[in-house]
Amino acid sequence: MVFLFLGAVFFAYSGENPGGAELSFMENIQTDFLWSSSWNYGKNFDNRLNLLFSFPLSSEPGKRSDALSLRFQVLDRRPDVFWQEGGGLPPVSAGIYHRATGSRLLYGQLEEWGLPARIRNPWIRSLPLFEYHSPSLADLKNDVAANPNNAAYLYLGSPGLDFSGFGTWNVFVTALVRDDHQDSSPRSPDLGGGIQGSFSNRRVFRMEGFYTDQRLEATRPSSWFSAAPPLPGRDFRLGALSLYYASPFFGIASDGAFSETFAYGRGAYGNLGIRFSGRAWKLSLAADAAGGRYVGRDGKIPGSAFRFGGTFERRGGAAFFSSAATLRARGIGEGISKSAINVRWRFPQGKNAPLVRLSGFSLNLKRDNDVLDSSPRPRDSAAFSAGFRMGNISAELGGGVNWEASLEALPWPDFSRIGEAPAWEGNGKISAKIQYLTLEARAVCTADYGAAPYWERYFSAVFKRGPYRLRAALSWTGKNAEPGFTLSWRFNL
Repeated sequence: MVFLFLGAVFFAYSGENPGGAELSFMENIQTDFLWSSSWNYGKNFDNRLNLLFSFPLSSEPGKRSDALSLRFQVLDRRPDVFWQEGGGLPPVSAGIYHRATGSRLLYGQLEEWGLPARIRNPWIRSLPLFEYHSPSLADLKNDVAANPNNAAYLYLGSPGLDFSGFGTWNVFVTALVRDDHQDSSPRSPDLGGGIQGSFSNRRVFRMEGFYTDQRLEATRPSSWFSAAPPLPGRDFRLGALSLYYASPFFGIASDGAFSETFAYGRGAYGNLGIRFSGRAWKLSLAADAAGGRYVGRDGKIPGSAFRFGGTFERRGGAAFFSSAATLRARGIGEGISKSAINVRWRFPQGKNAPLVRLSGFSLNLKRDNDVLDSSPRPRDSAAFSAGFRMGNISAELGGGVNWEASLEALPWPDFSRIGEAPAWEGNGKISAKIQYLTLEARAVCTADYGAAPYWERYFSAVFKRGPYRLRAALSWTGKNAEPGFTLSWRFNL
């Protein structure tokens, strides 16, 4: 696989050095070193080490983007500060990248984007707006995972092929193989690929597909209200297709996926996102639906549902307004069981602004009466926050209330029941920036119905100058809980 990757890159760019300019690798090698850590006293110690070498394929100044990069990374979590006795060395992830085409060969803890990520459990992800239909790609994970799983990933992208009058086209293929030691049977790679065309007036067309064939492990229901029944180990196949078109004033994107699972059946999932935009405004609408027998990319059963909504944004200089709404039902034609409505304003600073000015405001409303998806006691909620600014000092005050929801089908919270076992929350935050130092203090108080208030207090200090970043935080939670201490730092060279 390594030779396939290097051979494809060499073939694609073997003629990119006209005039026979001599390549000077040693003089043009670029390095990047990153070390970031977070120490949560008494709990765990997370470390991330990242080392990157870049080798330009051309010594010409204008060809710096045409480079190969070699990356090594270590993600480690341990309970002790420096060394866990008997823990051994942490695993190392590695990757080879070609910057101009995006081609890469990776091994380690990975994170996926694009089509493979959108066809996982859709109900734990945001509404599939047009802006979220990014192309498929994967990279080394930057955060420490509780249960790390390694995988090998290959992405081969072609250079732009210019067809006079028909745009510039790129072709890409992907393959991912999991390193699962618990399964003795060989796994087929997850395959993907597509084409993308770029045209005049910033128009883009993309089509891509994805296919996976796996052996799923036996499952047990996580709760009495789980949508997934107990199932034995079974074979699972999933195929998906994505279409995307974008222009400065209009865009449309759609995904379709079909799954087939032994002893469970066949299911489908689809989404559609549309965007309209002008110079100072943007309107995005989206909808998606899944059948009851659909199994996602991650092998989980999301359950049957239909969701739709949209966002509207308007900008005027430094001023900004946005509103978003998402409505969800258990199926097409059924009553609304979940909703979320959000409105935000950001106000600009005028020439004759007062000493203390209102910098922003937000309002959030949530409706949840879906017992199967949330809890036996569904709740509605309303929350607000307001931001203020005075020179280099900013502050934010907020509050909210949630209460037992009714079982009626409503697209917004049922405020007539706001007195049914309410729980209140208030919060405040203040921060100040003094040259290279940023100080922040925050407090949250929650008062459940019939219970004593619960406090969370937090203070942090961040020093940042050039490649150095040091952050210290101190927190207290509960009524008589001992304070917690977190120290994190980031060093980049």
